[in-house]
Amino acid sequence: MGIITSSLESYLARGRQKLVLVDVFTYSCMNCLRSLHFLGKLAKKYRHKGLGFVILHPFEFSFEKDKKRVSEAIKELGIRYPVILDRDRKQLRSLGLHFWPSQLLFSLGKLAYSHVKEGNYPALEGEIQKHLNINEKKIFCGDPFHSAFAPIYGGSRKGGDIGSISAKKKKQGIIYADGNWKQANEYLYNTKKKAALSFIADGTVISMVASSRTGAKVALVMGDRKAARHITHPKMYQLMKRASKKQAEAMLATDAKIKLYSLTFE
Repeated sequence: MGIITSSLESYLARGRQKLVLVDVFTYSCMNCLRSLHFLGKLAKKYRHKGLGFVILHPFEFSFEKDKKRVSEAIKELGIRYPVILDRDRKQLRSLGLHFWPSQLLFSLGKLAYSHVKEGNYPALEGEIQKHLNINEKKIFCGDPFHSAFAPIYGGSRKGGDIGSISAKKKKQGIIYADGNWKQANEYLYNTKKKAALSFIADGTVISMVASSRTGAKVALVMGDRKAARHITHPKMYQLMKRASKKQAEAMLATDAKIKLYSLTFE
């Protein structure tokens, strides 16, 4: 369905559905993407029984304020639900929220359930069935497993910790850069076309939120594993999948200027 111009308040006031599930989501957030997958299952199962579903999209990074960028991301991700942009986070604050993903359930326009972060899907489904007066087999008997690896941020606003690539003992949570990088408020950027950095990676999937105005080839090396991605517009790029979850040092190199917002793991 794409972006709609309505505010969440006016959307709920229309009263098209007795019950509305609201997903607070940003398209560059790993946890949000994972959570949306499971919320989509609930939306599909209960859609014809009276459940509405809408996404409230604030911003984690400034590029997510751009309506065109968000529209492109929604299309690329195959999201077919109505999306309400919250460019200044006023709608988010009016709900008393400061974090995402979050799930809100409104019954006849009134808040009936809320949960911050991923998970708690069995309880959410129980509330959906209760308010729709349904008693049938549930999708969720327990919470699906999800990783809890902390992202590493490039910018100073989120406390990005930057060290020297020459450091002998490297720690998780720090980006170790060569001399060709500078830190901005939201991201780390390279001042010369060719630049390198390293970090300690967790999990089996390593991704990055990044962009490049000119386009860049980013190469990742972990032990004997190598991978490369072409970086263009700002979004999350999956860099590598591996079999082991064991922490290991990863070396990243780029052949053009990029903005590195975060590194994520699952």
